[in-house]
Amino acid sequence: MRFKFEAENSEPLGEGVERKTFINPEDSEKVISMKKEGVEKDTPRQLKGRYYLTKIVHLLFPNHIPDIFQVRESEDGVQTIDRERIGHTPGHKLLQEMRLSGGDEESVGKQLADELQEAGRGRWEVDLALSDIGLGFNIDENLGNYTKDDKGDVYYLETFNPWQADVEPGQLEALFGEEELREAIDGITDQEVKEICIHYLERLLILFEEEKKRVQESPELYESYEAQL
Repeated sequence: MRFKFEAENSEPLGEGVERKTFINPEDSEKVISMKKEGVEKDTPRQLKGRYYLTKIVHLLFPNHIPDIFQVRESEDGVQTIDRERIGHTPGHKLLQEMRLSGGDEESVGKQLADELQEAGRGRWEVDLALSDIGLGFNIDENLGNYTKDDKGDVYYLETFNPWQADVEPGQLEALFGEEELREAIDGITDQEVKEICIHYLERLLILFEEEKKRVQESPELYESYEAQL
């Protein structure tokens, strides 16, 4: 059984708009992220779908998307995501320090952008690769969501939300392209990895169909897209 992580006893490694991230106290090579208080949680199927979609994208781009190991919701409703820890550039570290202290984030934005562009494959190339597999609407282009490791590889640090409320009440919109993902998976040369990706994609599609049916029965599960504007 996995240990119960207590965020109250830990200092955040980083902070975004929706989540705080902590070093896993049992494995310093991993991080645990959790949504901030007041941020809307994923539904159970959505959380599982986030795992499957992020895992697929990691297997397609292992040097640009951190691995994901587990998603979980505790008995008291706290949702956590366990992921691979990627070292931060000096600019990214400074940005996180500013966020945690309430300092001026804009003052370090240019430094972080310059660091990312210095990499052999920069932030824009990562975004393009994600768009090519049908994830163009799933990318949060905030600079704080990118970093560069000690090998010079640029990483996109966010997980991938599998779907969201559609404009039409009681409907869901997929935030991934099935055909694009299948085409990308078909190009994987490692047969074992390919089979894993196919299995995860099939699980993701089943969850999506189940969730669509559930939302049609209970539209209040998701705030409509129009209500978010």
